[in-house]
Amino acid sequence: WYQRRVRGVTTMTMRLVWISISCLLLHLTTSSPLVVEVRGAGHCLDYAHNQLDIECLEKLWKYYHIYKNGWDPCSDFLPSFSTDSYKNGCSRFYDKCLKDDANSNKNCCKSVHCQLWKKGKAP
Repeated sequence: WYQRRVRGVTTMTMRLVWISISCLLLHLTTSSPLVVEVRGAGHCLDYAHNQLDIECLEKLWKYYHIYKNGWDPCSDFLPSFSTDSYKNGCSRFYDKCLKDDANSNKNCCKSVHCQLWKKGKAP
């Protein structure tokens, strides 16, 4: 097998390096399903929760903690939510969500959960 040397590096080695770099670039530019899912829901943050369709609400429920760095997943708060409080509407939870304080994480999740509950799709 003939291998041509280019400044001390074999052609085979150069090809292997090129293939490795190509694979790495392909991997970095091809998003995982989670990244695609999260990017696809980014527009959901541009609207009030009462204006969102079920798809956006479900994405926020699943991925709010990814959009908002340092937040806990909404499912962590589920045991503390009582749907009895939803009978008076969901807007007060959304108003509290917008305050950007220590309770925003829970209030935003509760607002989304309330909207899902109103649509019959609450987890």
